[in-house]
Amino acid sequence: MSFPLTGELKTTAVELQDLIQAKVGVTTFSTAYNKIRQSVLEVRRGRKVTKVLQMTTNPEAAAKRKIQRNVIKKGKRKERGFL
Repeated sequence: MSFPLTGELKTTAVELQDLIQAKVGVTTFSTAYNKIRQSVLEVRRGRKVTKVLQMTTNPEAAAKRKIQRNVIKKGKRKERGFL
């Protein structure tokens, strides 16, 4: 599923990134960009660890969430006509 403005948004984002990089310099931009990427990855890892810990400590709740997720997925497929 592709949104009509996705390509335009990506192009605008790349242009903005290039503009900022030209203003602040390549090394400053790269340092800041990598710091942001690392912090985002750290947050994602933390969420994953929390999720795994919750699954091991409370398997009933994890199973309930999994079933609910599958019900929602099935409903979405039904809406789109795939089921």
